[in-house]
Amino acid sequence: MITGKPPEYSGVYGRQRELKVPSLFGVLKDRGKDAVFIGGRIRILNKEIYPVFNVDRNKCGTVDDEIFASTMEHLKSEPGEPGYDFVMVHFHNVDDSGEIYGDLHPETMQAIKRMDGYVAELVRSWPGRVIIISDHGMHSVGDGGGGHGSFRFEDLIVPYIRVHGEG
Repeated sequence: MITGKPPEYSGVYGRQRELKVPSLFGVLKDRGKDAVFIGGRIRILNKEIYPVFNVDRNKCGTVDDEIFASTMEHLKSEPGEPGYDFVMVHFHNVDDSGEIYGDLHPETMQAIKRMDGYVAELVRSWPGRVIIISDHGMHSVGDGGGGHGSFRFEDLIVPYIRVHGEG
């Protein structure tokens, strides 16, 4: 997703760390643009920028509230300062809840509802284009949890939403 290239070019077939091609962050950096990646505490891929890590400081069971707060801080810019040209945010709780409880479980639906609120506030705060996308789909499995990464419609087809921020 962050290279725009298929696996045979990007080298991304799983959870390895090294890319064979520049990521979107490298392209932006080469063009003199300022970008930030904000997520949890795991670095999945080595990119040309270092991610902003977050942990569950308030021990509520999810890091998404800290990721949201960190993102809101990064969206603030000083008067006369341009701020970031590109912000990528990776929330985790919908994925985590779906894997534990299943894709349509009330806990997962509650995680989606919280995410909806975070995204709405981010869109209100960002002055540019916003693309909302999941990194993968999910399907129910027999034991009540959810799975992903299979060659199935539910896992492979991921819609996206494109809006213009209000900030």
